[in-house]
Amino acid sequence: MKDIYLLFCLFPLFVFSQDLSTDYKIYPKPFGKIVYTNKKLATSSFEFCDTDRDGIVSVNIEELKNRVLDANPPQINVDSGVYIGTSSGEIQLVTNLTTNPTVKKICSINNLAITDIAYNQNGDMYVCSGYNIYKINKTDCTTDNVYTFNGIAINSLSFDRQSNIYFGGSDSKVYRLDNGNYNQSFLWNDFLGGRPAGDFVMFGDKMYIAWNNNGSCLLYEVTVNNNMNYVSHKVLGNLPNGTYGLASELGSLYGVTANQLFRIKINLNSIENEVILNNNNFLGGQWFGAAGKNEAVAFDVKAYETAADAQNQVNALPSNWNNTIPWGQTIYVVIKNTVNQQSNVVPVDIKIETAPLYTNPKNIEHCELDTNASIFDINHTVSEIIGSQTNLTVSFHKSEIDATNGSSPLPTLYTISGKYAKVYFRVTNPSTGCFSVSSFDLIINSSPVFTIPKDVSICDKFPLNFNFKAVESEIIGNQSNLKVTFYESDADALNNSNPLPEIYTFNSSPKPIYFRVTNVLTGCFLVSKFGFNLNLRTIFSNPKDLIICQSPNLNYKLDNFDPQIQEIRNGQNNNIAGFYNSYDDASNKINEITFPYNVKKKENEIFFRVENSSMASCFDVGSFFIYLRAENQNANIPFSVKISDWKSERNEIEILASGNYEYSIDGLIYQDIPVFKDLLPGEYQIFIRDRGSCSVISEKVFLMMYRNFFTPNGDGINDYWNVIASSGGANVKIMIYDRYGKFIKSLKGDSIGWDGNYNNNPMPSSDYWFEIVTEQGKILKGHFSLKR
Repeated sequence: MKDIYLLFCLFPLFVFSQDLSTDYKIYPKPFGKIVYTNKKLATSSFEFCDTDRDGIVSVNIEELKNRVLDANPPQINVDSGVYIGTSSGEIQLVTNLTTNPTVKKICSINNLAITDIAYNQNGDMYVCSGYNIYKINKTDCTTDNVYTFNGIAINSLSFDRQSNIYFGGSDSKVYRLDNGNYNQSFLWNDFLGGRPAGDFVMFGDKMYIAWNNNGSCLLYEVTVNNNMNYVSHKVLGNLPNGTYGLASELGSLYGVTANQLFRIKINLNSIENEVILNNNNFLGGQWFGAAGKNEAVAFDVKAYETAADAQNQVNALPSNWNNTIPWGQTIYVVIKNTVNQQSNVVPVDIKIETAPLYTNPKNIEHCELDTNASIFDINHTVSEIIGSQTNLTVSFHKSEIDATNGSSPLPTLYTISGKYAKVYFRVTNPSTGCFSVSSFDLIINSSPVFTIPKDVSICDKFPLNFNFKAVESEIIGNQSNLKVTFYESDADALNNSNPLPEIYTFNSSPKPIYFRVTNVLTGCFLVSKFGFNLNLRTIFSNPKDLIICQSPNLNYKLDNFDPQIQEIRNGQNNNIAGFYNSYDDASNKINEITFPYNVKKKENEIFFRVENSSMASCFDVGSFFIYLRAENQNANIPFSVKISDWKSERNEIEILASGNYEYSIDGLIYQDIPVFKDLLPGEYQIFIRDRGSCSVISEKVFLMMYRNFFTPNGDGINDYWNVIASSGGANVKIMIYDRYGKFIKSLKGDSIGWDGNYNNNPMPSSDYWFEIVTEQGKILKGHFSLKR
């Protein structure tokens, strides 16, 4: 239930009135659409527009009651109006607020610039000027100083329903004088910023304050308790800058500037300010402050579905009510003075018309590079909005308020600034006055953002299949809303004709390729191109086939193909990308051979891939064979052996032969070089193998060495002297002589050696000489010492 306050008493209980005239707007929002009526209503009627065509609408009873109270002061036997104080000391009264507002002078106070005016529930008028609050004698306009504030000059003044006075000035504090004690003020609330712009008026169960904060004038809604003490406040919206006063009169809230009186409509999330009277010539001075003539008188206003309920004051309608009779019915509004309990009943006819049907058109979208991209033909949406309906009109507007009021229609060709604008359209049924308002968007879409790819390197192998997917990701990255198509010419790309397949075959050196990047959501596109860099295939040589001679019981493994790599490169710096067991593996660069490589078959073809050093996809494939052949001992290879021995270590064997041979001293591991170094004295078997036929020839070789001395003293250490490695040949002959050349002893290579005796007699310590005759008849000489 919403309380409305008036000053004067009503006539006797339940005086029925049939002369209700008002202009009422309803703003339901079913199905996300906003539906209005601004049709001038007949007596006692409120018209609504129904969007779902069932004849039932939701009626805002609270707003309806305020409108009834606001529009019908004669029906409740009161005079209505707003008092205004001026800078020249005049007190003016504005009447006919809802129909044809008219201003007249009530009185003039000499030498008093009125900064605000207040009116209490007893009909007493007060004004403020400077530091003083005055009570006005309405008969002769004389003043009586009620209170002088010793702080700041007073510019805002109001009464609450309990006749308490509120005032403020140039800071954030609001003060109060309690009813019955106007001699002592106290701080009512400090808003901690800003200052009052004018008045602290009660409207319904809230207090409303015009507040100046950082250059903006705001409307505060203040919650108070039963003792009219501050509880909390919130900002409802902006008032016109230069607002100097507020007034509550019957069912409406008003504001005043120096030259305008405006009605304030409080919506759910905003406020609307409608100018109803201008004072452009400043007759009587600038308007400073306002007070409703009935703003301090309390009224209880209720609505009822039937006259009987109104008569008995039972079953009051809730704040939001759906009509129970389709397409319209009469309800009853009871206005009750809470002081004298007198009431008046106003019958109200609810009439329901159907709102125009329409379809929200698609948004109109341009691309930023289009010719005249900012100019939109909005009129072509009419057929989409109303279809084939001929009884409707459509107009376009820049704002929802303009569309609601049917003002400032837009031209057919509408130019926007920036890249976005919302256009509101109004669909009106002229025969009923109902209209619907909705909107669509005008959008200038940005061009696609992409990267022009670098020229693509390709190989000089034609025909060449090229996959455009390879460059698509470079062009658009991971933008899923972009599409790339490719063309042979700029004209094809611009016209989106003859797109190339994803995999395209070049039969010769390619020309530049054009591509079109399209935003699939907006259709906007751009065209660009990229070229090609031609890379030559590599030049290489096929290596010789590799023959491996298979020794018995030997598993062949190769640690590398280094010799073959040198042959393939042939002095060029080619990139050999690997060795493979098949041509397909080499082409696809898969299953590369790893080392050591087991040679398992008698005939093995090895494939290799040679790549351009700057472009791996430009490659060729070659091959060579590895053959496994069994060894045979039927070689007829002419050779000789050169040895370097008589050392305890680092002796050498060099094989002298001419041909394609490989060499070994164990018959297992062969080498290309015919020299074996760092050998110890002893018996060796050398092998020479023909690489082509795998035939082998071998021979024993002895590397000999003798001790420089021996000590035949019977301790088991160095008791005998012989030539090291001579034991390998039984036919080696050794002769020992004393220092004078006397023959002492003859030995064979496989004997234990000389024991230092001659004819069973120990020989003295001295140097002795030896002579060796090898199996090949070679004579070797040297000397050693016998030590006792």
